[in-house]
Amino acid sequence: MVLVKQGDTFQLQPIRVGMTNYQVVEVLGGLSEGDVLGIPMVSRLKSENDRRVDRVRSSRSFGPTKAQPKKPETSG
Repeated sequence: MVLVKQGDTFQLQPIRVGMTNYQVVEVLGGLSEGDVLGIPMVSRLKSENDRRVDRVRSSRSFGPTKAQPKKPETSG
């Protein structure tokens, strides 16, 4: 769903999406040339997106990394 300007207001409109990397989305349908989209400017959205990107990136690894044991300090 996106916000599309209709007159003096913005209305929710469903769209069809394709490929995404969680920053850029390919829109396959539901919008027309010249449609004006409303983009909510709420910092919470950015932090939620950053957490989602981190989850996706970490899920591509082979599990959590193990902490390296500390080497004993040597004196003198």
